[in-house]
Amino acid sequence: MICLSWNYRGLRNPRTIHELLQLVKTKTPHLVFLIETKCSSEKMETIRVQMGSDNCFAVKSVGRSGGLALLWNSSIEVKVDTYTNWHISVYVKLPNSDKSWLLTGFYGHPNTAKRSETWQILKAIKPAPQVSWMCFGDFNEITCLSEKYRAAIRPYKQVRDFRQTLAQCELSDFGFRGDKYTWANNREGSNFTKERLDRVLGNSSWIDMFEDHSVQHLATYSSDHKPLLITLQTKNIRPRKKRIFRYEDKWRTKEGCEALIKRSWKYIRGSLDNIGSTLQSLRNYKTSLNQWSKDQNKKDQEALESKVKLLNHLKDQNVGQHYAEIRAIQKTVDQLLD
Repeated sequence: MICLSWNYRGLRNPRTIHELLQLVKTKTPHLVFLIETKCSSEKMETIRVQMGSDNCFAVKSVGRSGGLALLWNSSIEVKVDTYTNWHISVYVKLPNSDKSWLLTGFYGHPNTAKRSETWQILKAIKPAPQVSWMCFGDFNEITCLSEKYRAAIRPYKQVRDFRQTLAQCELSDFGFRGDKYTWANNREGSNFTKERLDRVLGNSSWIDMFEDHSVQHLATYSSDHKPLLITLQTKNIRPRKKRIFRYEDKWRTKEGCEALIKRSWKYIRGSLDNIGSTLQSLRNYKTSLNQWSKDQNKKDQEALESKVKLLNHLKDQNVGQHYAEIRAIQKTVDQLLD
């Protein structure tokens, strides 16, 4: 089973939507938790369709802030348990398993003065010891000073309260692969800072149930938070549905597309009333354009991945001095997405 968690700071930017859809396409998660959607339930339903997910449960945003969404496909059984503006908890049952486990997508209050309120919610969610529990998301807090680079030192009480909450909830950190810091403020010079705010946690019962698991901090170009990819080694989960072929309007701007379409329709010249010939041309058109789009997407994706890899290398190494290079590469990435 594959899960994805991402604080992507709203869906008003087409670039963010594109990256989300690309993540879903390449990583094929069975369940996705989105934080700070900044949109209505109706908008999330549109995103669900674009992602190809079968189900969606959304907590709408308050004005232009907040908002949570959990999306999943029908290969797993999900039952919503509790939710607030700061969490969504569901029971998950995998194929050929008679035991369900609790999964919580969590968002720590961005206001430091109110963060203790979300810690109380986390404590209230805690299930009985025999219930397996995994909790992931953006907690907006660190557990030690080594999870923060530069800027003002976090007050000891603030960090201590978070550590105590995790201890009381009996949640252990799963660790990670990739760059340690999952968030950066994208400022320059001495004002630059980055922290590990996003994490995956679980109780001992869950760890015993899924000993073979991994967490990866993914690269990103459209948000100041990195997505988390959680992989559980499980069997008998159906792959995502094959996408239906549809013509995309952006193809008409690509070199070679128009000529390919004309070649595909050459068989109907002089016989427009021949239904068989028309159907054959439609098949030729679909086959040719489908292969062309795959080749084109592969080239575009390779160019995009190369630039994103370089962009994130600079971000990971950034100490507030690489923003001219970052902006130049970001501009190239934007052009590739147009």
